[in-house]
Amino acid sequence: MLWILFIISLILLSGYLYLARRKKAFIHCLMYHHINPENNLHGVFVQDFAQQMEKLKDYQTFTFQQLKDNNYQLPANSILITFDDGYRSNYELAYPILKQFNLKATIFLNTKYIDIDDNYLTWQQIQEMYNSGLIDFQLHTHSHSLIPKNTEVTGFYDQTTSDYLKRESFNLFFKGLYHKQQHSQQFNGLPLFKFRSRLAVKGYLPHKDFITKYQNITQQKAFQQKSLKQRRLWLTQHFKQQQKHYFSPVSKKQFLAYIRDEIEQNQRLIKQYLGYNATALAYPWGQRCRTSKNYLKQLGVDTFVTTKKGANGLKLNRNSIYRLDCEAFKNIEDFNRTIHCGYGYWYYKLKKILH
Repeated sequence: MLWILFIISLILLSGYLYLARRKKAFIHCLMYHHINPENNLHGVFVQDFAQQMEKLKDYQTFTFQQLKDNNYQLPANSILITFDDGYRSNYELAYPILKQFNLKATIFLNTKYIDIDDNYLTWQQIQEMYNSGLIDFQLHTHSHSLIPKNTEVTGFYDQTTSDYLKRESFNLFFKGLYHKQQHSQQFNGLPLFKFRSRLAVKGYLPHKDFITKYQNITQQKAFQQKSLKQRRLWLTQHFKQQQKHYFSPVSKKQFLAYIRDEIEQNQRLIKQYLGYNATALAYPWGQRCRTSKNYLKQLGVDTFVTTKKGANGLKLNRNSIYRLDCEAFKNIEDFNRTIHCGYGYWYYKLKKILH
């Protein structure tokens, strides 16, 4: 019996080692979000970004529109540069550096916040970048929204909760668009859940009167006397027992209708302002599910970009393009070493498991 287990283990290990082998010819796809003017903020420091782009000046770069024209087959000395969300810093800080080194890139766009949120791009800026021939724009859903995966309470919103999370969970509790000055304080004390992308799970929607019902609980003396941990555990049990009183489970029909609306609005606005059909999607938070993927293909999405770490082959797999998170690099040496390394997704997956 032991020798059978040994052989099975050896076969599994051999399989992992094969999958985790270093590719001889590979393409890396880089992932950025914010580019920041200071080194102590979320995102990539602009001077670090400039150093990284200088390292890429001899690479061939492509927009995702060009990938389609090339049938997703690229020469060896290629690299892809991508940005998620569509922050204004992509125009103000990243774009001049990309122009300096004549590097092409793709921005996966959340169209809901364009021309509305000061942290995001304007359509005028988007059109200018697109007309340069260096930048194209692809899909990242219209609103990048979250939903509770279940009704378990994991904590509470407070002063330290990021505005990013508040903005993207805003419509779970309130109507309209999130504005920091106006709405940030309104979140304090509300329950946090295991949030997931609304493209990835059906989830549970709080009822429209959720906050009123929740405030009725929090105003009770017995609740106020509990510690934060006790409140979290009590609410989890209470929401489980009284789920229908507070939440509506999202049906498959509602799930697919939401996906359709998010993608079609995303596609429509890019087509309206730039004149082409965007067909590549970067999953919000890299979260996905098989049901939504099959439906996304029916909606015209033909290329799927993940947050999974690893090198891609010269013939890109349109069902799963891996990326390197550029916020994770410790310094320019780490960046340079990684982009010259051909380890694929399974190498990093195995490394994470073993650590």
